[in-house]
Amino acid sequence: MLTEAAISTATVAIGGEIAKSVLDRAEEAIEKISQNAAIRFSNIGQDLIAQLQVSVEELWKQIGDDINQEVAGLTDSLKVQLYNLTITTERLLRESLEEVDQISEDFVRDIRATLSKTWFMSEIYALDEIEGTIIPASLDTDWTISASGLNLGYDSDDIESVVSLKVKLPGSLDFEATGAEVSAHKVEFVFPKELIEERRRDRSISILDAELHVRIKKDGFLWFDKKFNGRQPFKLTLAPRIAGELFVRSTSPLNEWVRKPEYDVVYSNALPSGHATSSSDVQHHRITRYYRLPIASVPPRLGDKRFYAGERGACTGSGCNHLHEVRIRVTNNGSTLDVYTYNNSHAITVRIKGKVERYEKVDDVPFELSPLEIRDGKVLKVEVPADCQTIYFSGRDGDHGIIDLIVKRDPSTTVYPMPEGKFGGLVFLGSHQEGSKVIYRFSRR
Repeated sequence: MLTEAAISTATVAIGGEIAKSVLDRAEEAIEKISQNAAIRFSNIGQDLIAQLQVSVEELWKQIGDDINQEVAGLTDSLKVQLYNLTITTERLLRESLEEVDQISEDFVRDIRATLSKTWFMSEIYALDEIEGTIIPASLDTDWTISASGLNLGYDSDDIESVVSLKVKLPGSLDFEATGAEVSAHKVEFVFPKELIEERRRDRSISILDAELHVRIKKDGFLWFDKKFNGRQPFKLTLAPRIAGELFVRSTSPLNEWVRKPEYDVVYSNALPSGHATSSSDVQHHRITRYYRLPIASVPPRLGDKRFYAGERGACTGSGCNHLHEVRIRVTNNGSTLDVYTYNNSHAITVRIKGKVERYEKVDDVPFELSPLEIRDGKVLKVEVPADCQTIYFSGRDGDHGIIDLIVKRDPSTTVYPMPEGKFGGLVFLGSHQEGSKVIYRFSRR
C-alpha cells in the first residue's frame, strides 16, 4: 500500500524532473550495469537486468502521453514507481562501477527484491539454489539444507513468506520442517542425523524424494495483492557409508642364515713344544685361543656372518701324538670361536676350521591384505612388513576415481617414502615404523 511518506519522498526527490528524462537515465544506467562481468555472466544477474528492462517498458506504457511532463504531475503510484526504479538503478550502477567483477549474488538478490516490490513487476518469487542435497558419508551433527532465492523466507511490512521442507521417508512418516530465515533471501532446514543414518546404505547411494513448499503474499497497489503458492521437488543423495576399498600387496623378502663351504674360515693354531730335555722336564700346555668375526646385528642384517660350529683339522709336527685334547665352542652370538688345546712333547700346528653361515635373501614371500574399507572422516591405517621394498596400493574411491599407487624404498634404510601415482580421494598422512611393521596412514578428502 502507498503511504504518505513514500509519496512525499518520491515527490521531493524527482518531482521536478521530466518523466522521460528519468526513464532515459534509468535505461542508460541499465546498459552500463550490464557491462559488469559479475552480473553479465551470472544467471541471477541476467534475470535482474531483464526485470529492470521490463520495469522501464511497463512505466513507458503506464505514463503514456504524460511522458514529457514533470513527475510531480503524475499519479502518486507512478511517482513512487519511478522513484523506486531510480534508486534501484543508481545503487546498482554505483556498485557495479566501484566493485567491477566482484558484486556478490546476495547484493544482486537485494536489488531484485527491491524491484519486486514495484506493482508493475509480476515476479515475487524465484528459486536460485538449493544447497546440501548431497549428504556425505560422515556426519558429526545434524545436516543443514538451505534454499536461496527472491523473497524466500523473507517477512517484512508488505511481504509474508513461508517456506517448508518435506522429505519422504519410506516406511515411516515424512519429515517436515519450516525454514529458518538466514537472510532476506535464504532459509535453512535442519535434517536430523539419525534419520539420515537409518536410510544410509553401506556400498550404494540412497535417494530420498524431497520438496520445498513456498507460499508468498505481497501487498500490492490498492487491492492488487500478489500471491505465490508452489512446490519445488528435488532429490537428496546420501553417500554410502563405505566410499571404496583399498587393496594392498607387496613382496616381503625371506631372509635366512645360509651355510656354504666357501664361507668357512681355516685357522692355523701353533702350539709350543713341551718336550723334555736334559735341563727341563716335560711341559704341559693348556691354551685357549679366540678367533673372531664381526659381531652380527640383532636382528641380523643382510650380509652378516657368524660361526655356527668349529672342527679340528689336520695336525702337523712330530708331537701330534701328544696332542691330548682339542675343545671348540661358539660364543658371543656366533662371533667367536673358543679353541682349547692340551699338548706336550714337540711343537705342532693344528688347523681349526670355523664353519660360517651368512644372512641372505633366499626368496620373495607374497604379502597381501584383505580389502580395507575407505570411509569419510576415518584414518585408514595400512600395516605392511617393514622389510617390504615395493608396495602397491590399488582400488577405487567412489566419485574420486581410481587409486593406483606404488612405494619403492631402499631396504638398507629405515626411510618409507610417500607413495606415487593416482590417489583417487585419498590424502597421504605419513608413515612410520613400529617394530617389524611399517604403518602408512591415509584419510579421505
